[in-house]
Amino acid sequence: GNRKMGNNRLVLKDHLTKDLRSKIEETTVSINKLRVAITTVDKSAMEAKSQVQKAVDSVIEQLVARKLELNKQIDGLCQAQVLSLQESIESAYLRLGNLQSTLSNLDSYDGNQLVNLRIPEAPR
Repeated sequence: GNRKMGNNRLVLKDHLTKDLRSKIEETTVSINKLRVAITTVDKSAMEAKSQVQKAVDSVIEQLVARKLELNKQIDGLCQAQVLSLQESIESAYLRLGNLQSTLSNLDSYDGNQLVNLRIPEAPR
């Protein structure tokens, strides 16, 4: 009886050993698959970030181009205004010179010239 029990024990132990080794193998394979899955997720994240960066870079490029375009338009408008204002200053200086000249020459004008003298209106 004892020998039969010993045999049964060995058979059972052998069976359990095979079962445990099989489960260990399956678990090891699962762990490796999970590690591969992590690597895949990491790669996907890097690719997604790269695509986001490309999209952002593209938008930044477009915004910079638009900024330059708008700045050119602003410069064009302002230059035209500044030129116009500078021309107004030049003509104001000419008028100022004429007025000062007329004032300093009043003594030499005769009565007729004084009556006919037209003083231009100052620009607004």
